[in-house]
Amino acid sequence: MGKLIDTHCHPYFGHYDQDRAEMLERAFEVCETIIAVGSDIDESKKSIELADSNQHIFAAVGVHPHATSDPTLLDQLATAPKVIGIGECGLDYKPYQNHPVDKIRQ
Repeated sequence: MGKLIDTHCHPYFGHYDQDRAEMLERAFEVCETIIAVGSDIDESKKSIELADSNQHIFAAVGVHPHATSDPTLLDQLATAPKVIGIGECGLDYKPYQNHPVDKIRQ
C-alpha cells in the first residue's frame, strides 16, 4: 500500500508548538500529504501559514458551526495559493462547551 493522505487534521494546534517539526516528521512517515483544516478565521490563517511552510501540506479554511468568527472572511482566505478547500462548515447540533446550539445561525 502507498502512503496516505490525511484529509483533515489540525497540526497548527498550540499543543504541538513544542514538537511540531518532530510530529510532522512522524506523520510524513505514513502520509504523503496533509490537509490542515482551520475551524475559525484565526485557525484558518494558521493552516495557511503552515501550508506555506511545507510543500506537502495544504490548507482548508473554514468556520465551524460553533465558532464565533465571521464566515464572510473565508472568501478572502480561500484565495491563498495553497488553499484547496473549505472545511469545518456545515451543521453541528451537538452541544459544545455548555453553549446552546443555535440552529437558526447555523
